[in-house]
Amino acid sequence: MPAYDVAMDGAGDSMVVPVSRARPLTPAAVDQLVTAVRRALADEFGEPPASSPTLSDVEPDEFLRAVVTHRVAGLLSLHSEAVSLSPELAGSVRQLAMRDSVGAMRLAHETLRAWQAVSSAGIHVAVLKGAALSTLSTGSVGARGPGDIDLLVAPSDVARAHEALAGEGWSALDGWIPGAGVRWAWTSWLRREHDYGGGPVDVDLHWRVSIEPRLSPCAEDLLDRAVEVPMAGGSVRTLAAGDALGAACYHTYLDRHGRLRGLVDVVRLTRVPGARLGADHTRACRRMVADVVGFAHGLIGSVPADRLADLTRGHTPHVAAQRRLWAEWSLLPLWSADAVPTRELSQMYRHQLRYAPALRGVMRHAAELVLPPERLSEDSGIAEVATGVIAEGRHLIGRRILRRE
Repeated sequence: MPAYDVAMDGAGDSMVVPVSRARPLTPAAVDQLVTAVRRALADEFGEPPASSPTLSDVEPDEFLRAVVTHRVAGLLSLHSEAVSLSPELAGSVRQLAMRDSVGAMRLAHETLRAWQAVSSAGIHVAVLKGAALSTLSTGSVGARGPGDIDLLVAPSDVARAHEALAGEGWSALDGWIPGAGVRWAWTSWLRREHDYGGGPVDVDLHWRVSIEPRLSPCAEDLLDRAVEVPMAGGSVRTLAAGDALGAACYHTYLDRHGRLRGLVDVVRLTRVPGARLGADHTRACRRMVADVVGFAHGLIGSVPADRLADLTRGHTPHVAAQRRLWAEWSLLPLWSADAVPTRELSQMYRHQLRYAPALRGVMRHAAELVLPPERLSEDSGIAEVATGVIAEGRHLIGRRILRRE
């Protein structure tokens, strides 16, 4: 296998490294990958094949870097003949897919363990994304490959879920303790999840699907509608098809439409029976879903015509805006708010405000930028928060705007 500058961990996931250390993908390689994914999806759904991709103009290593970054090795390997990959390239993609398959099996077992730990504590919990989404959208636990475990609980159950995960060996990053105090109140307002390490696979514990509450139903309603799917010899509960579609669109939107695996999730979910948005999906959420579904279909196809019409009814998708984001973010192997230049940071925040109330969204993002919860201690008070906001605001202005550092 060629050596990639996209660092990979043992589970096959991209490791977080500064963006400056990650060489961008080439536009030609990403364009060829889009064509390959479009043809693979057409084959998956038994549709007439798209025009055959021509890979001769792209270096194999560049194409494979794009496959790794966009996490679609399994899809391309399964449909390599329809995609018309060369024997050598098909063999390399197959090796990537085999590695992903091992990671996916580990993810499935750890997902069941984490879900059972929280559920056994008498907590209503559902799995977001990951192996559960793979099973819901394809019938195969390994179709999406490896990743983290995302669990959703009601905000009132976060403290008990925290204890249940700790009992199974997962530990909250930064020594975080939920459930009481100003730090928890600040965190729960600013964010939707917290990360846990210490196990073979990391866990993200969610109390909301979306950062902006208006872009998803509340956790309690989502949990009430959750459905059961098989998992590693047992079963777990995950979001119902319509809720899973809304969540997948949100995650794609949050990633600036920059990853093909997320767009493939969206396309597959439009074909799951019963994937309809409920009455508690707000107008803002429906606009977001229309934009993401419209963009996904335009880029990689395979959204059924009746579903496309239903999901975009009353709203013309802003495809041009999504394409501008795709053109930039799809080329970055890794990204983070701390590593990208100021222009990209500004673009990212503007994008995240597209469907949120302007004032509330600006306040939330400004607060996150100025005083992230990690700056607070468990016994911090309101006065300390106010002082911290002022101090960090001055520091931020000097560091990023006046560039005194």
